[in-house]
Amino acid sequence: MNRRHLTRRAPMKPMRESTWARIPMGDTGVLVYRIFMRDHRGAQQIGWVNVGPGIPRHEIAKRLRKERARLRDAVYELAGA
Repeated sequence: MNRRHLTRRAPMKPMRESTWARIPMGDTGVLVYRIFMRDHRGAQQIGWVNVGPGIPRHEIAKRLRKERARLRDAVYELAGA
């Protein structure tokens, strides 16, 4: 993983269906990925994935996809769809 994958990334604005942020936890090497979605009322719903050092990028992507699907299902359930 190169240096730019270890730096902070703020969520995009305006928010689309979903957006995400990457937050390094000090010098520990742990990264927290936060995924944001808005529900039918406009309230923000948040999910997160903690990633330790040495985890391959394809595994991180798999975890993020799974969390995004879980969050999407939770938002749709709130909307009653």
